[in-house]
Parts: sequence; C-alpha cells; structure tokens
Amino acid sequence: MTTSFQEKYIKTRDAWNNAFKDYRLDFSKLFLSGIAAATKEILIDVLKFDEIIHQIHGSYPGKSLNDIILEKYGKEAFEIFCEVTQW
Repeated sequence: MTTSFQEKYIKTRDAWNNAFKDYRLDFSKLFLSGIAAATKEILIDVLKFDEIIHQIHGSYPGKSLNDIILEKYGKEAFEIFCEVTQW
C-alpha cells in the first residue's frame, strides 16, 4: 500500500509535535512547503529550528544542536529531527 504525501505529512507532523511538545517548535511553522512541492520530501527549516532552540534554551557552548535535542527532548525527538533534516 502506497502512502500518500498528505498521509506521510500528517504522520510526520503528529510524531514531531508529540516528540517536541512545545508550541514554539510546531511542525507547521518549520515545514518547508516549497521544497516539499518540488521534491515530495518532508523537511524542516533547520536554521529556523536552531534559532528557536536558542530562544528557548539559550546558548549551549561546547554542545551541538544534536546534543541539545537529545538532552532536552529525548531520543524520539532526535530521531524525527534526523528524519526531517536528512542528517
């Protein structure tokens, strides 16, 4: 059974919002719809995400964005982050 793009988007959005549980990190605010229209890939704006993470958690010297995601939001959030950034 082939999953439609809309179904994939909804599944990804819901998993993201469940993992991050912070309205400031709402998936719809980070989703790159222009790229999705062209490529059918579900991706987020990593720079915008990083900017919001800094607003929420401040500076994190000596740590990477990945470290902060794992520390503050857990493995599930990190896995969905990797999926929508293709890291």
